[in-house]
Amino acid sequence: EILTPDFHGNDKAIEVIASTKPTVWGHNLEVVEKLHHSIKRPPSSYNISLDFLKKIKTLSPNMITKTGIMVGIGEQKQDVFEFIEDVAAMHVDIVTIGQYLAPSKSHYPVARYVSPGEFEEYSQHGKTLGLKIVAGPFVRSSYMARETYNSLCYS
Repeated sequence: EILTPDFHGNDKAIEVIASTKPTVWGHNLEVVEKLHHSIKRPPSSYNISLDFLKKIKTLSPNMITKTGIMVGIGEQKQDVFEFIEDVAAMHVDIVTIGQYLAPSKSHYPVARYVSPGEFEEYSQHGKTLGLKIVAGPFVRSSYMARETYNSLCYS
């Protein structure tokens, strides 16, 4: 599994990485669209990241793609449902959703702690769209990566 930036949408960079045929190609959107402009810094772009994930699938339709976000930063449930729908439209295979935990007081503050039931709602919504969603308070992009991959390939 590899985890890369979006290369600012540079098609040549995407083609070079795709030619190496990674088993799983991850690129994290990190936050929902509504918060992208305030949390992430330019040239980062939610839409460039979505396009990046779509280009991977265009170049290598059978490659497993993965993305993830952190929640509890100020988004609403509907924002997360929209994120799930956005990445499903890009044919992403695996999504991780975890609780944001501020590393220090100088970092962006936690707005709320998401309940286990809400994480389950996200998983179920993704399942209805054909996504494998791993969601929970301690989930990070590499959380249970092997098990998640195996569940896609050997189920």
